[in-house]
Amino acid sequence: NGTVVLNWVVATETNVSNYEVEYSANGINYNSIGTKTATGSRNYSLLHSSPKQGLNYYRLKVIDRDGKISYSEVRKVNFGATAGTVSIYPNPTSDAVNITVTNGMINKAATITVIAMDGRVVASKQVAAVSQTEVIDVRKLASGKYVLRIVTDADVINKQVEVIR
Repeated sequence: NGTVVLNWVVATETNVSNYEVEYSANGINYNSIGTKTATGSRNYSLLHSSPKQGLNYYRLKVIDRDGKISYSEVRKVNFGATAGTVSIYPNPTSDAVNITVTNGMINKAATITVIAMDGRVVASKQVAAVSQTEVIDVRKLASGKYVLRIVTDADVINKQVEVIR
């Protein structure tokens, strides 16, 4: 829906003051788009409501109580032309979701994952050569909204799907 939900899970949180989410339109110059205070929780989330068309770059800046700073790996989200031409149906669904891809994606290797809104990967499928339409079984998933992510060597496409029971 034109937004990016940034989720991260913390294994240990020793001496951490806060987490700053940084955004870049070019992968070089980063600006803060939000801060979360370290609370001892394992799960954190931040919504970026204004990503740009094309590639968007995100990283996490971890600030310790003593002022020490470290950075996460950079993650990319593509809101390019390809993302608009991949379709999923039916949506909402109760048993399976069909993914129709662009001609440029056919026969390429891909990973298709279903991600819960808290960031957990709840289903994953490796595809050696993508066909025009791929099918993902969602019968074992609870009702709710999920992100369907398709990753190829050239694209990262995210679509929202709702599972109903």
